[in-house]
Amino acid sequence: MADEQRELATESDTDPATSPDQEISAAEPAVETIDSEADTPLPLSKAAELAACTQAPAAAVVEAEADATAPVVESAEIESGEPITAAEATEPQAEPTEVSAEPAVTPDVVPAALLDGADTLIRPEVTPAETVVEEEQPTKGRRALTFFREFVETILLTLVIFVAVRTLVVNFRVDGESMRPTLLNGEYLLVNRATYFHFDLNALRNILPGPDRRDRDVVYLFGPPRRGDIIVFEPPIASDKPFVKRVIGLPGDTIAVRADHLVYVNGQPLEEHYIAAPPQSLYPPGGGTYTVPPGMIFVMGDNRNNSEDSRFFSAVSLDSVIGKAIISYWPLDVFGFIPHERYAVVGNGN
Repeated sequence: MADEQRELATESDTDPATSPDQEISAAEPAVETIDSEADTPLPLSKAAELAACTQAPAAAVVEAEADATAPVVESAEIESGEPITAAEATEPQAEPTEVSAEPAVTPDVVPAALLDGADTLIRPEVTPAETVVEEEQPTKGRRALTFFREFVETILLTLVIFVAVRTLVVNFRVDGESMRPTLLNGEYLLVNRATYFHFDLNALRNILPGPDRRDRDVVYLFGPPRRGDIIVFEPPIASDKPFVKRVIGLPGDTIAVRADHLVYVNGQPLEEHYIAAPPQSLYPPGGGTYTVPPGMIFVMGDNRNNSEDSRFFSAVSLDSVIGKAIISYWPLDVFGFIPHERYAVVGNGN
């Protein structure tokens, strides 16, 4: 057997076509080189001895993986009892399952011999698990801070909307029968306070240097009250509650209730289909007409025979008007917009 091994080695040394990659270091055990062109089956005993000679230490196995021309013959093929050819022995084999007993080393730079011509291979940096955990905690903190900020912004926005709505719109409850059948006792209303927003322009002018202006120059952003509007106002008599009535006369209008039970404005009768019943008493009581003073309005209830209105406490100041009733929202069966009448009256208050 030793003679045969020496003969094989001699053939490998004298073969001029042999690649330099097939040379084995002198420090490593000799590995048999088999001619890949030989396809005659080897006897089982010789194959076993050849496999025994190819077993090298773990370090030699790693170098053999880099050298594709140094075949490794698996012992499983020999133990099967079937003869193998030299060509089968030189076929590329799967990665060996041998594990080196030496401690695993993970260098940052892999030797050039394992890179198929590449100079170096830089291993990607792997972030330790502890670092990942430390980075997740600030993310959770930022999420909590973002949630808290959005929650506070939502609360503030809700408060702003609430204050704005309460400033522009207020709700009132009808107490009494003076506006029946248009408004019923216990009905809840929404009143728009911005409808009659006004200011005295002369008061602003008096801030500037120059002579003071004692007369008023009232400016309404959206227009003053009109005949037929249903308004909420502070009455000119002692009362702990606002009143709700319908506007009948504007500044400068003449008002009268005559014997035919009709209301006259500037000498023209009003068509009032919405009242509970025609008024039974005259106004003014002694006859004639009543002229609405400047800056005042004349109001009456739709239930003319059961209403405390301008026929009893005179005209109402425009400055005492709170707003215009726009919606009835309770009870639900009367939910909807409140109707406002318009009269074909020509006069000073147009």
